[in-house]
Amino acid sequence: MASGGRVQMTLKILAVANTSWLVLAAALPAGPAQAAQAAEESATAASSAIEEVVVTARRREETLQRVPVAVSVVSAAVLDRQNIQSIVELERAVPGLSSQGQTRDNVSISIRGQGTGQQASLPGVLIYLNEVPIPYDQLGQSVAGPGLYMDLQNVQVLKGPQGTLFGRNSVGGAVLLQTRQPDDVFGGRVQVGLGSYANRELDAMLNVPLADDRLVLRIAAKTQDRKGFTKVLSQPSDPGGFRMDDVDYWSIRGTLAWQVSDRITNVTTLDRLVSENNGSSYILNSLAPTGRAAARYPQLVSLFAQQQQLGIRARIGSSLDNESTRRYTFLTNVTEFAITDDISVRNIFGYMQAKRTYSLEADGSPFPVSEFAQPDGEVFKFGQYSEELQLRGKSLGGRLEWIAGGLYLKNPTPGYYNRPAITFGATVINASRFGSESAGLYGQGTYDLAELVQGLKVTAGFRYTWDRRFAQSRGLNAQRVCVNPPASADAQCTLTGDTRTEAPTWTIGLDWQATDQILVYGASRRGYRAGGFNALNPNIVTDSRFFDPEYVTDYELGLKADWRLGPVPLRTNLAVYRQNYSDIQVTETRFVAGQQFASTSNAGAAKIRGGELEVTASLTRDLQVGGFLSYVDFDFTRFAPGANAAALRAQETANRPMHQYGLNARYSLPVAESLGDASVFANWSWRDDAGNKALRDGVIPSYGLLSLGAEMKDIGRSGWDASVFVTNALNKDYVVALSAAFETNGYTTYSYGEPRMFGVRLRYRFGGER
Repeated sequence: MASGGRVQMTLKILAVANTSWLVLAAALPAGPAQAAQAAEESATAASSAIEEVVVTARRREETLQRVPVAVSVVSAAVLDRQNIQSIVELERAVPGLSSQGQTRDNVSISIRGQGTGQQASLPGVLIYLNEVPIPYDQLGQSVAGPGLYMDLQNVQVLKGPQGTLFGRNSVGGAVLLQTRQPDDVFGGRVQVGLGSYANRELDAMLNVPLADDRLVLRIAAKTQDRKGFTKVLSQPSDPGGFRMDDVDYWSIRGTLAWQVSDRITNVTTLDRLVSENNGSSYILNSLAPTGRAAARYPQLVSLFAQQQQLGIRARIGSSLDNESTRRYTFLTNVTEFAITDDISVRNIFGYMQAKRTYSLEADGSPFPVSEFAQPDGEVFKFGQYSEELQLRGKSLGGRLEWIAGGLYLKNPTPGYYNRPAITFGATVINASRFGSESAGLYGQGTYDLAELVQGLKVTAGFRYTWDRRFAQSRGLNAQRVCVNPPASADAQCTLTGDTRTEAPTWTIGLDWQATDQILVYGASRRGYRAGGFNALNPNIVTDSRFFDPEYVTDYELGLKADWRLGPVPLRTNLAVYRQNYSDIQVTETRFVAGQQFASTSNAGAAKIRGGELEVTASLTRDLQVGGFLSYVDFDFTRFAPGANAAALRAQETANRPMHQYGLNARYSLPVAESLGDASVFANWSWRDDAGNKALRDGVIPSYGLLSLGAEMKDIGRSGWDASVFVTNALNKDYVVALSAAFETNGYTTYSYGEPRMFGVRLRYRFGGER
């Protein structure tokens, strides 16, 4: 970005910060006359107060406005209203969060410019389900697919390094999915939905007390089937054509809460998901008539002209059968024992077993230019189990709140997954398998300094993590035979990597509860991402096979304030930060003996500067509005020897949109109370362009999306609800992924987001859900 643009944005953020500090000054205790006026206005506007939100960002329940951590919370109601059903769609509601991936079901997350998955690298942002991390694949992409977002209490997005309480691979932050817990009141719901592209949905939940309110079962299930919005003219098994970008899954979750005694509780949650679809489409966006692809397949020139006539919702044929399937089982168990009124021990156990298959054709053509096939009988298997023990409590008369614990996590090494990689008709079998272990010990405490200054607290925490990563890969020919093993591999073409890394991480912070409505805080944290090796590339030169851990140290200032502008209650949460980022793991494309491959190395150092603002206002009892703004500026400050500085600078915005903002509004319609509760709502979100500026079509263009909806709850006070929604209401054409191979292979392809979608839902609630 030009220096002038950076200065302008910096001035904007400073202006916002200055406004918020003026708010702080205005909200501090006032004189008697002002206090009387405030009391009158408070009574008038009491019914429009902004509700409190409970979060677990520090591994204990606290209200959002009293937590000295930057956290964005998306409630179950907002997930439903904005039709958010995946991590990709979460961008619409969370500042500073972005995502990218090979397909819609395989994504890596970036928060504050940190976390993008690299070849053979671990993710920098993890998704947690009920405090247990969800596994990821060999590209650092989360395996969390559709179905996880049903029956949630909320989604919490923690910003900045979380290396003390959440361990490794949280240099960018963490996403916490908290499922709804059983309660002691019988109740349930059933919801059906219909929509565009023959969309059909069924969502149900049943909560049943089983034994004197000490044993409660909650079961939730959801299924969705929707035709794809991209028509592909043909594939080998479907010469008449088929549809990609479809949805077809079912998921079920059972949660059993057991009150063993007055001091012991146990909650077990079991998730099962089955998803089968035709994968994500890539549309041929540009073609060099004299490039490598067109030279190898001259028919591509005329087919590209045909593709331009078809537009983005249809695609010329495919040379392979496209599929994407996943099946996983996820078990979590949380046991808590209150040793005394002030001290408790918690045990958090997690287990996951997953199987996945998918093919990927990134060239958008009916020729085998660049694709990954899915052979019959081959399944990518991975598992994980974790064990975490916590001791937490209060000491020194309640002035010190503390937590200490340890975590052990293992991803067992499965058998080889043999996957054909086809380039210009030549097939190479990439056989690979991966495993890892991680262990950590941590402690953190918050001490109340009220004896010095009322409302002042200091927090300090420390963690030490040990990591081991293991992988093997083989480069075989189409007959799965080792031919001419490279020097870095054994006689069977097997390349083995086994690395061990360890690092300390920490956090220190100071916060001041200036009034009941205003919290000011400052914090510094250290994050760490484990090192590894390029086991996927048997041809890689020996001295660049391994890469070291990367580290980030951040400095953050924040202000959380609930205040009033006359009778209008407002909530403003502001955070500004700077991160020092070192030994950055970056994937670069290299050539060895005329062959192209990707490898990860430590590229150097960078600084990241930015800020986020979230605002909510209840303008009247019936009208609530909100918005957010985020800014991320990533800038390399040093390059490692041999690194391509120009190429790295060109991709400083890769999965790091510099600007994002969103606006939302919800209005309760004036209908008779006996008829029900009616409302309309709208949400607008916009993100800046992001990508590799050195490559033709290597940047995902900026775009904005508008969602609209209306609902009628408890119609006639009968328990029936009805709602309608429109996503991408302006029918915007926007890109969610790309393959920029113009310079190397003479083409680029785009994967596009959903077109305008309409839908209606009808729900019946009974018992405690009324």
